[in-house]
Amino acid sequence: PIAEIDLDHNHTVDRIGAREKRKVIGGEIAPLERYPYMVEFWPWPPECGGSLIHPQVVITAAHCFYNEPKPDNVDIGRHTRNSVVPGDKFENRKVVDLLVHPKYKGNQGDPDVAIMKLERPSRMTPVKLSKNSNDAKPGTIVTVIGWGKCSMNGSCNEISELKHGDLKMMPQAQCKNQLKFPNLEFTPTVEICARDTAKKTADCNGDSGGPIVKRGANAAADIQVGVVSWGPFNCLAGPSA
Repeated sequence: PIAEIDLDHNHTVDRIGAREKRKVIGGEIAPLERYPYMVEFWPWPPECGGSLIHPQVVITAAHCFYNEPKPDNVDIGRHTRNSVVPGDKFENRKVVDLLVHPKYKGNQGDPDVAIMKLERPSRMTPVKLSKNSNDAKPGTIVTVIGWGKCSMNGSCNEISELKHGDLKMMPQAQCKNQLKFPNLEFTPTVEICARDTAKKTADCNGDSGGPIVKRGANAAADIQVGVVSWGPFNCLAGPSA
């Protein structure tokens, strides 16, 4: 399982992720209302996202909020940033508590996950967390979701629509071999990785904290297998964790 979370604040998190703000490159614009559990933070950080995993709980990446204050509010199920388009149905909720994983200290290999408690429950459909390691086994097609960067040459328009793109889960040994940087290295005990072997789709700078899901027929059937965490500076050059 990637997480076991209760509202008494006893948390154990497994197979989540490690460090830089990421954004979806390539992929395509998501259908309206396809991801009602997708979360945007207000007033900041615009570089990060999250997902609703319980009517009153949001999961995201720890590095988005490490040594930082909690956001004031979240928009749940929003499709378009900085504007509202016809059919864009979402809810706004106040954040009352932010809990960064107690073992996260900003270092390599720390569990890069945090959760937030909302003031009142959301009516949007939450995403289910994986309880089966086979949901993220090598070769499985997963989907990364987020706003922002459309290509390595620049950003999307200021008013950006939610995007999604498919990636393939990679073997742990291959992740460890390809995700090596001066201050970062893949940690199999807490991380998984995925990539588009055609190098057309990737998460990139700005989608940190957003969900990696095994898509079902609809949002209620989606299964979240991870949280976007980090990857290469050239986002299409290799896998991301």
